[in-house]
Amino acid sequence: MQLTKPAAYILLVFLIAVIAHSTISLFQGKFVQATVMAPFLVVVYVFAVGRKNTHTQEDEIEDQDIEEEKNQKNRDDY
Repeated sequence: MQLTKPAAYILLVFLIAVIAHSTISLFQGKFVQATVMAPFLVVVYVFAVGRKNTHTQEDEIEDQDIEEEKNQKNRDDY
């Protein structure tokens, strides 16, 4: 499942807003208010990295299968 462009843009804007809010809150000395959204940022990061690794592993498996098919075809040609 891939993230669609509109959903990605909405998520990007939301993340920028959260980071800006946290930065402003820290400068104002409101530490608790600044760190409330930190768990959300961690969850987004984990899903993004997990999704990236899943696609990377699938791509590697597909590449290996393609290489094996080419090698088998080359052996059959000889």
